[in-house]
Amino acid sequence: MRTALIILLATILLTACSKDKKSCWGCVLIFSDGYVASYRDSMICDKTQGEINSMKRQTFDARHMGYETYGLHQCSRLK
Repeated sequence: MRTALIILLATILLTACSKDKKSCWGCVLIFSDGYVASYRDSMICDKTQGEINSMKRQTFDARHMGYETYGLHQCSRLK
């Protein structure tokens, strides 16, 4: 019983710590000029899962790149 409890607590602790771990992410960015959408691959580093999720809900200004806006379309953690 004690061993099962220790394993359970260790699993919970490791899971909680890994969510705040900063990683590199391979992301697909979607750029839009109001009429046409364009997709680009990108790598984003030093972000947690929560930061990436927050960035997915945002739209960024892309006028300096020749588009109106861009956003994160899909991301996966790189190992």
